[in-house]
Amino acid sequence: QVGINVDINVYEWGAFQDAINAGEHDLMILGWVNTTCDPAYSVTQLFHSRNCGMSGNRAYLKDDKVDEMIDAAAVETNQEKRLQIYKDLQVRLNELCPWVPLYYKYSMVGRRSDLKGFKLREVKKDGAVTLWRDGPKAFLRLMILV
Repeated sequence: QVGINVDINVYEWGAFQDAINAGEHDLMILGWVNTTCDPAYSVTQLFHSRNCGMSGNRAYLKDDKVDEMIDAAAVETNQEKRLQIYKDLQVRLNELCPWVPLYYKYSMVGRRSDLKGFKLREVKKDGAVTLWRDGPKAFLRLMILV
């Protein structure tokens, strides 16, 4: 026990969205998946002050330093400098602690032994992965929409 009293409210999905988008919560449980493999997709939506509410920042975090780092990373073309900005941003977000991740879901994937070229989480810049197997109908083209 940590000494926090809570009332648990169960909502229909639309009502839940309306409530959290309006900031009618002190605490909530919600998931997030970054489908682009680029940190900008998550941090901009989840932590930039211009995105409070329906746009994704449902912690209603407003911090000038966080906004500056997100904006700087968005225009930085040097990958090493961009990575450092995101590292610094992680430190700042850890200090502010706008929300606490409860778990990280690991993906388990099974595949046929004759399927070649499959690598979990490999996304090409054009959003497509080429897979193949030995025998007839050898090539498959899988489009990944991000």
